[in-house]
Amino acid sequence: MKKHILKLLALALCAVSLLNLTALAEEAVSPEEADTEKTTAEDELPAAPAAVLYWGTVTKQEDGSLLLDSANPDGYTGEVVVRVPEGTPFVDGVTGEPMNLEEIKDGDSLHIWVGPAMTMSLPPQTNAAAIIGNVPADGAAPLYSVVTGEAIFPAPGGEGERRIPYAGGELTANDATVVASYLTRNIVTLEDLIPGTAFLAWTGEDGKAERVLVFAYGYRGYLEADENGIRLSGEALEGTGRVFEDEYGAQLYLPLRIVAESAGFDVKWVSGRGAVVSLAGEERFVVSEGGDTAQRVDDPYSLLSPCVVEKGVTYLPAADLVSLLELYLCA
Repeated sequence: MKKHILKLLALALCAVSLLNLTALAEEAVSPEEADTEKTTAEDELPAAPAAVLYWGTVTKQEDGSLLLDSANPDGYTGEVVVRVPEGTPFVDGVTGEPMNLEEIKDGDSLHIWVGPAMTMSLPPQTNAAAIIGNVPADGAAPLYSVVTGEAIFPAPGGEGERRIPYAGGELTANDATVVASYLTRNIVTLEDLIPGTAFLAWTGEDGKAERVLVFAYGYRGYLEADENGIRLSGEALEGTGRVFEDEYGAQLYLPLRIVAESAGFDVKWVSGRGAVVSLAGEERFVVSEGGDTAQRVDDPYSLLSPCVVEKGVTYLPAADLVSLLELYLCA
């Protein structure tokens, strides 16, 4: 049950709002009970479903992580181990230029946007989403978030303005907003801020975006779906979502073939195996009626709820299907 709940929370990241992390000191176990070397995903707390800003001085650890002495009065205050996954962006808080992670020194003051999960160990551990350096003492770090839906344009009451929903609010931008691509010279515009796009935004006193740094898109497209219809990257698909109930309650399911083939995958039914999904001739996963696992070549994928076949149509839980097809599920 615990594993199921944690996975559901993780998959819901793409469809929920930004919340502040509550103080985790009350949740943490005692030092005698903690064993940071044996922390697993099952030990992670269901925390806020989007990145949260922490800041303070850091000490580099032998494994490449950072020990942050957090000074965030609205979150956890104290030492936090921040793991730094490969490719984590590190940028200058004023210029937006990339900085070198290898040049971080003990005692440096950093602002770090961290991921949604934090372990119950002492000190707690979390993952960095973006690291910001050289933030002025009287300034603010740029906002890090992910676009959660299509932009409203033109925005009502704002001539030429575009309102871009993100996890926690809306980013207001216009033609004066400077948009740049992180680590590339690709020309990007506000139209590139599609659902699933991670970004950093510097805002003015009026709260509107003056500058936006766009990160590489990590999905094959974005999906909007409910019982009334399905849209893939803005294009309407045939079919609709269906709600099925199991022991965990009602869940939105999506038709596998319609979504997968629209996203460029091939789907075929193989007797004795089930629905086989491939991409460019390479088998990606197999699901069968009543099965609670998508069989992948490298490792099995546990479904939130069993696969359903109704009137010859194979359905999978929406959160599972977008994960398997590398799509972003909009709120």
